Amino acid sequence: MIWLDKVSAAGGRFRVCLLETGGWIAFAVIAFAVQYFLGLQTGRAAVSVEIETSLPGTFKIYWRHPAGFYKESDSVAVSLMPGRHRYALAIPSLLALSDLRVDPLDGPGTISIRNMSIRQPLYLPVHVDFRPFQQMHPAMQGLAAFNPDQDGGVTLTSTIGDPWFVVECKGLVNLRTLASWLAAAVLAGVVLNLLLHSRVLRGGRRCGILQVEIPEGHRFCSDKWPEDLAVMLPDVHLRRTTERAGWRIYQFAFARAASTDLETVIDTVQRHHPTLHLHLQLNGSGEEN
Repeated sequence: MIWLDKVSAAGGRFRVCLLETGGWIAFAVIAFAVQYFLGLQTGRAAVSVEIETSLPGTFKIYWRHPAGFYKESDSVAVSLMPGRHRYALAIPSLLALSDLRVDPLDGPGTISIRNMSIRQPLYLPVHVDFRPFQQMHPAMQGLAAFNPDQDGGVTLTSTIGDPWFVVECKGLVNLRTLASWLAAAVLAGVVLNLLLHSRVLRGGRRCGILQVEIPEGHRFCSDKWPEDLAVMLPDVHLRRTTERAGWRIYQFAFARAASTDLETVIDTVQRHHPTLHLHLQLNGSGEEN
């Protein structure tokens, strides 16, 4: 018997749709989470500094080795030129860093750091403020003068060849960006589910015609029968209904994805109702007749 309870069938399809959508959302969230973590771990941070100096020299930054010390291979440097003020240096991801050692000069002299900031995608910007710096008792060496200014910069004076100081650079994940990524993941899951259920990806172009001829007075002859078939097979759509010589004729168009289920329904109908005439026509081109 092919008659189905419409409410239970629709409810079943709705639950299946929810489960499939939830599955795709979970898949998208996991994929985005992996990509997000990889972005945190493998991304590069950029240090921007604004410097004023009257002498050429070298500005160098070290990041701490996992063993807890600094070494030359874990550093980056730029050459300072009088008249040039803005410099940029690339360092590893903030995920693996807690502090940086800054060597502002490679010899005696005076240098003013007007601004220093660290930026990396997915993180909040880190702005180094030197005003409370001395109260924090940072590690430093070789600096005869350390004078913060009102704008958060600092003027340094060195009397030896290798002055340095340490700044903290603990990165904080940008929660707004994280929320945007999660929202994008949920949206991607919903879109994936919709696309995979669309006729384009499921062979949605019409690939055949089903014609059902029912004699007048047959108990199968009901205006609700096409609706019942649509409940069973959502990819089957009624094209037209005509009457001819005591027969009511229904023509359905169906998508490729429904063809296998449709053949099963036809076999069931013909076994229980041998007086009905069912004609199934498949189009190799996938177009409607």
